[in-house]
Amino acid sequence: MLVALVTQFQIYCRELHDETVALYTSGLETRRASVLARALTLRRHLDERNPHLAALDNDFGRMGIALGNALRRHSEDAGRDLACLETLIKFRNAIVHGSEERIAAMSSTEEISATLPSYLHYKSALERLAEDIDTVVATEVSRTLGMHHAPWG
Repeated sequence: MLVALVTQFQIYCRELHDETVALYTSGLETRRASVLARALTLRRHLDERNPHLAALDNDFGRMGIALGNALRRHSEDAGRDLACLETLIKFRNAIVHGSEERIAAMSSTEEISATLPSYLHYKSALERLAEDIDTVVATEVSRTLGMHHAPWG
């Protein structure tokens, strides 16, 4: 279930990125929109790598959104939730690569483990982080594109 959390979070972030690209290209002539969308998604880190903060900063940064900094300004929990994301990604990688030593090492510190309480803790952190990312990206998109309303509901 911990592996699925990272996967679901990455899918969410990629879909949010796609929605953001669609907003940036809406209203453009079809060919221009296609060229711009391709440029904004070419070698997108969320397609090829884990959803680390560096990947999120890279991908949303293409549209002028310094996501990590904006998240920390937006929420006191963001730093802690981003740290949870990094821990969860490391644990997920240990699981999928069959690194029993890394799994045992991380579990022994009680930082994370393959238990229901650990799952619920990390699930809550990623849910908060997803909500904060949604809010921050919506705010930045509205500001950049001069929208007088939230870009999505």
